[in-house]
Amino acid sequence: MLKSLQRRRWYPRKGFFALEEIIFDPFTSRMENTRTLVFENQPKREYFFSVRLYTLTEMISNLKKTGFTTEQIFGDFDLTEYSLQSPRMIILAKKVS
Repeated sequence: MLKSLQRRRWYPRKGFFALEEIIFDPFTSRMENTRTLVFENQPKREYFFSVRLYTLTEMISNLKKTGFTTEQIFGDFDLTEYSLQSPRMIILAKKVS
């Protein structure tokens, strides 16, 4: 995911444009995102959010600590194999009874 990270990108939406500016902090493993929405006849709106990114090892460990076993791991919603280039990390886990 981080290899393909675009730090700044514009993209059109219906009725406005969005500017997304992303910074990854390797010390906190957080992705800081500022999203600016630019409308034709309205003031622009700005939103900020921060997301903690977890490694596969951290996710499996956290699931195990909370009583889950990992069943399968996918790299996207089409159920492709997970890799470092995957856009997502999808984990199918089962609660241990």
